[in-house]
Parts: sequence; C-alpha cells; structure tokens
Amino acid sequence: MEFCFVSDGRPRDLEFAARHDIHALEFTGFYLDNLDDFHQLMPTFDYVLSRAEEVASFVRQGAIRIASAGVWTNVMHPDENLRARYRDAVCQMLEVCAQVGSPILLTFAGEHPEWSYQRKLDEFESFFGPLIQRGKTMGVSLAVARCHWNNFAGSVPVWTELRRRHPDLGFKWDPSHGYYDGLDYIHELTTCADWITHFHAKDMQIIGTQVYEDPPPGMGDIHFDLANFAANHDLDEDGRRSLLAAYFGGVNRSDERALELMRFMSDFREAMWGVVQSAVSDLAFDFPAYAAEHFERLERTAASPSFRAALEG
Repeated sequence: MEFCFVSDGRPRDLEFAARHDIHALEFTGFYLDNLDDFHQLMPTFDYVLSRAEEVASFVRQGAIRIASAGVWTNVMHPDENLRARYRDAVCQMLEVCAQVGSPILLTFAGEHPEWSYQRKLDEFESFFGPLIQRGKTMGVSLAVARCHWNNFAGSVPVWTELRRRHPDLGFKWDPSHGYYDGLDYIHELTTCADWITHFHAKDMQIIGTQVYEDPPPGMGDIHFDLANFAANHDLDEDGRRSLLAAYFGGVNRSDERALELMRFMSDFREAMWGVVQSAVSDLAFDFPAYAAEHFERLERTAASPSFRAALEG
C-alpha cells in the first residue's frame, strides 16, 4: 500500500511532496459545466493540463511519482456537445497518464437520467472498451469511481457486470459514498477487494437529515473515536473487546471488525497531521518524528492477523 495526496500539480504541492519524501500524488481535476460552489473550489482539468509537463519533469528527476491521474466528468451527459467534450477530456487524460508516468487513469463511468441500465452498459462498452485496450498498450489501467455523482457504476452488481465484460477494469473506492447511499461499505470492500486499484480515505456524517461531506477520515463513525482510544492506550485484543463491551453493552463481530479497521485510520490521521504540521507549524515540536511514529504503528496494525481478518470479513 502507498499513501498519496490529491493535487492539480501546482508548484507548492510538488515542492512539498519532494521536500517531505511523499513520493506519490494523485494528479486529477474536474471538467464539468455548472459546478456547484463546493466543486468550483476543486482542481480544474484545464489547469491540470497546463501543469502536466512540469509534473512530468519532477517525475523524471525522481522527486515524486504519480500514483494515479484522472478527470472527473460525465461521459454520458444528456447534452451531446458536452458529452463529446467530456469524452475527449478522458481521452486526453489517458495521454497525460503516459506523459507523467501514471499507471492508473481515474474517472466516472458516466450517468444519464433517461437511459436504461442496458443502454448505459452499452455506452460504457462503446466508449471505454477501446480506451481500456489502448491503455493496456501504454501501461495504463482504467479505474472508475465508486460514487453516486455522474456515475451509474455505484454498486457491487454493476461492478460485477462491468468486470465480467472488462476483466482488466479497476475501481476507485472510498467508504463515504456507500454510507451516503445506505449500503454496507465494509461488504463492498471485502467483496470487491481484488478489483480495487485506488482508494480515497474519505468520510461522511449524517446527523438527522443533514449530510456533512468529507470530514477527516473516520470522524463520521463512533468506532473511530473508540479506535483512537484503543490505539493511544495500546489496548491488546482483550482490552479492545472490553472497551466494546463497556460502550455497547456487549461484543459482536461487526463492531470488532469496525474497530480493527478504524485503528488503522486513527494512526493514518495522526501521521498525516504530523506531515502537514511539519510544513506549516512554527511550534518547537518534532512533528516529523510524530508522523513517523504513527506511520510505523499503522504499518504494524496492517500486518497484524486481527486487521487482516477484519479486512477479509
């Protein structure tokens, strides 16, 4: 597993990554008309294109590596002219992948409110089939996002059908969208783990009817707070079961699995906080050592039998 952060290739990101030995970036941007206020703050595809050559230069120098590159758009947009533009953007991004050495092209599968499921499958086949084959000749694989936004490929049955048609197709997964859609995101992860080639550490909270998108990873789940306690107090397996019993009044396998997975995310959050503070804080504190301590601890967690068992269900 390799950690990276999302960037549109702006100079300060490249310099930060190189300076702090963060060797991988996700190089992506949005290409959609009429973005809402939130997504207008996101990286844009046009800017990503303008930065591709300098990113490639950093890669050639060995300063960074691009773990994935992509464009978030809608290749099944109802407007034919926009659809053609957006499809061209995905094709352009495949060329950018080759330019910057990215092994993965990320995008949405597309969505059209009036097309039948079969029509969407056929359109996916027509557009992405040749793209997947061309990518193979360039050393680039395609991964479509697990997302309900501009994307009909948002559930295990759809992934299964797409994989049946395209065995080389991968998926970009994150837990937040499954939770938003009311699905079992842990079941998704354990069922489709072999198909996931890239993931986002994202979260979501729903309080009453209010949806809070993208809080820090794990913060939308009570198991995260329990895992934070367990990790920082170095509780062994018996101790963690006692913690669950004290909080929930009993212990079941689902809570045990969630706690094991969130122990990893707890240290991931702390480690990344240390990385960021190393660059921005003026406090007289050894933030690099703090980050290294938590990276080491999450690696131990990832190698433990209890964590592997939780991943496997």
